[in-house]
Amino acid sequence: MTSAASYIIRVLFLIVLACHIPYIFYSGKESLLIIVDEIRYQSMTHALELVLQNSVIGATQDRDIDGDFVEQPSLMMYKQMDPTAYYGISITIYFCEIALSTLIPNVGTLFDFISVFSISSILYIFPGLFYFLCERKYG
Repeated sequence: MTSAASYIIRVLFLIVLACHIPYIFYSGKESLLIIVDEIRYQSMTHALELVLQNSVIGATQDRDIDGDFVEQPSLMMYKQMDPTAYYGISITIYFCEIALSTLIPNVGTLFDFISVFSISSILYIFPGLFYFLCERKYG
């Protein structure tokens, strides 16, 4: 039978964990939001196509080849996604992390898993995936 001190320590740990989000959470969240935005709207693809088209035709940063002003594409379009999707995904990831960290006996394992996923997805998985998608699209 667990004592009251054990429950108090668990609740305090939950409060500390809820107030102190690891910095790795942000990179994983940003990566997942970019993936969801790319799947739903392909805004990054359109922005990169416009940048590539401007570089091929020789347009400047602010003007196209005819001299007309062009609105520059933003690679951060996922920050303008529907607020319910943005906050829903962010809060879901956050609560999954909190729930898993309270259920798993060794919290270091959870943080190691999250950091490995976040860092490897940013450094290896997404660049390789985008390369294959560009290769398929542009030959």
